Amino acid sequence: MTPDAKKIFLFISLAAVFAGGNAAFANPQAALTLSEKEKEIARKEQELDEKLNREANPKISGKIEETMDSGSYTYVLLANGEKKTWVAMPQMKVAVGQELIFNCNNEMWNFKSRSLERTFERIYFCNAPEKTVGGTDDGKMAGKASAGSAGAVASPARR
Repeated sequence: MTPDAKKIFLFISLAAVFAGGNAAFANPQAALTLSEKEKEIARKEQELDEKLNREANPKISGKIEETMDSGSYTYVLLANGEKKTWVAMPQMKVAVGQELIFNCNNEMWNFKSRSLERTFERIYFCNAPEKTVGGTDDGKMAGKASAGSAGAVASPARR
């Protein structure tokens, strides 16, 4: 092969690579198909990102069975069917029977609260709930005043 033939061959090869290795270079309709494929890939990547975000920040929800304040935190025991979960959040008024929904994954095991003088086997530390729903004493701490960091008042579950 002559040097000129090698240059032409190289030029044609590079043109084919830049054209995407398909008929898009010669056929504009093929370029649209590639664009649609790129959109589909981008949509699937977004769905995967959303799924990973949901898994990284799971929803924690349930009805309050027990609540207490200590320091600048409100502690609630949420019941969702048979599953019970402790959640600590910035102090706010809540009531037994109220439903809370959180989006967090800051989980701690064997957390010892000095102000409450108790250890929580498993507890989530979350920001304020995404959503609160009802409760017969909504916003009244089930009629109990919080003792703050000097101690805590727990409201037993109503049956």
